[in-house]
Amino acid sequence: MIAILGLLGYYQIPAGRNLRGLIWGYGLFIGTSVINVAIRSQRGNEFSLLMQKLQPLVYDVALIIWAAALWSNQPEPQPDAGVEMERNYQVLAAQTKMLLARAFAHVVRSMRV
Repeated sequence: MIAILGLLGYYQIPAGRNLRGLIWGYGLFIGTSVINVAIRSQRGNEFSLLMQKLQPLVYDVALIIWAAALWSNQPEPQPDAGVEMERNYQVLAAQTKMLLARAFAHVVRSMRV
């Protein structure tokens, strides 16, 4: 879960309604699963029986969250990075053309000498 959230932050992926629903449902399920394993590892704990019965219910709640989030396709907000990436590509292409022209001129001069 931390890796998924880290990648979303690193690549600045905008989280729309669908993605937020997936994150919340998955976070709820993972969080309760970790708590369930921690509690059930201690024998004789009364809460262990409750968590054993609660885990399938939490899974159902996570499925309801996912179904509600994904029921209708919501368009994801588009990042503005595409414009910047296109501009960076144009700069890179111009620099490459300039370097190739210099290299070609150098080759022509060395062939004449």
